[in-house]
Amino acid sequence: MKKISLVLMISVLTIPAIQALSVAEYIDKSGPITGAEIDLSNQGLSSLNGLELIATPESVTALDLSNNKLVGITAEQLNIFPNLKRLDLSKNQLTVLPSLNLPKLKKLKIKNNNISEISNLNLPELIKFKASGNPIQTLSDLNLPKLKKLKMKDNKLTKISNINMPNIKKIKVGGNASELFVELEIEAKKIK
Repeated sequence: MKKISLVLMISVLTIPAIQALSVAEYIDKSGPITGAEIDLSNQGLSSLNGLELIATPESVTALDLSNNKLVGITAEQLNIFPNLKRLDLSKNQLTVLPSLNLPKLKKLKIKNNNISEISNLNLPELIKFKASGNPIQTLSDLNLPKLKKLKMKDNKLTKISNINMPNIKKIKVGGNASELFVELEIEAKKIK
């Protein structure tokens, strides 16, 4: 009987990792950032250093920083955009949402980060706030007078207190802690 040798060649495919960059390094590599709607999603950004280098920040109305490697941001970095209406910080590694001063912001997404508390937030024009998929335990001291939709699914919410949301229409909080202590006055007819 003949013995057959079988040789298997296994090739390993290596996919280069996205290099972590600051905004300044991204600008050096890709050129100036201009326009009203800035999309910096999926760029491997680990830092917002250099965000102030964006040409005419007062003309920016939308900023997408989702799907990056951001761990920390400051209010000062984002408050340079006085006319910002949409901000997406989803799918990063943020642990804190700073107290933003964005008076025209209408939509804010912070889904799928590592934020454990949201407090001291004053966003007078905010209409939609999506914060699902975080380990958020507490919402407190929020002034969101025009907010209509709040999505807080799959967090660890145990306390909601001192929140101004007189125009709320829809709140989604499924998948949170079994005991949710809500100190919130909302007319039942507004909740769907």
